[in-house]
Amino acid sequence: MLKNNFKFFLWRYLDEMCRAIQTCKEMNNIAKSTKAQAKRMKSKAIILLSSCYFFVAFMGCNNSKADLISPLCNPDTVSLKNDLTPIMEVHCFNCHSAVNAPVLGDSYNLQDYSTVSGYVTSGYLIATIKHVTMYIIQNDTARISPSLFMPKNGGMLSECEINKFIIWGQQGARNN
Repeated sequence: MLKNNFKFFLWRYLDEMCRAIQTCKEMNNIAKSTKAQAKRMKSKAIILLSSCYFFVAFMGCNNSKADLISPLCNPDTVSLKNDLTPIMEVHCFNCHSAVNAPVLGDSYNLQDYSTVSGYVTSGYLIATIKHVTMYIIQNDTARISPSLFMPKNGGMLSECEINKFIIWGQQGARNN
């Protein structure tokens, strides 16, 4: 419902913006129009374009995307033991368990709480499972090679699974 309302509002807003631009074009084509009228119409179109940009940038691209996901994928609390460990057992521990990490997982043991919490809170784990090539760590930009995307040689985790890691990090990455 929220998603549909957002789409409706965005389409309505974009429609108004297009009408303002069209009106601005028409104003330029009408010989009787004064320069002042054309300037006002252009400034209105610029204001609408700018506000649409900021609307999309701040409303459409924020962390509230989790609100559009089902409640099972947006829990109030996330437990390392009950929510994340089962995901890692399926997708990560083949290479990043205590036994396999030294040989297959570049010594990254994700069965170790301090390793998991460190990678989640730094943003590195989230970036590798979301398959993004840049992320921000302590007000600096870090780059990730696509060859480091996880799971290795596998598809990306579901949005629901990724969202649980994000929420756990936002909640302080507790050992729970």
